[in-house]
Amino acid sequence: MESHPLWASRRLVTAARLASCFPLLLADLTGGELDYHRVGVVVREAELLDEEQALVLDAVLTGRLAGLTTTQITA
Repeated sequence: MESHPLWASRRLVTAARLASCFPLLLADLTGGELDYHRVGVVVREAELLDEEQALVLDAVLTGRLAGLTTTQITA
């Protein structure tokens, strides 16, 4: 199965932003509490936040996303 370059680029950007600005959500992802789609939605929705704002959002959202759909997360 071949990946589209744009898709791969988006995944890399999401991973970098997740590692630098959302360490708690990254821990939830690696621990199996959240899946990539839910975490990816948060990272994409927060793309205009600076690093400090994203870290605050990370702390607020940790432990609150499990069980929510991606639609509920964006609402």
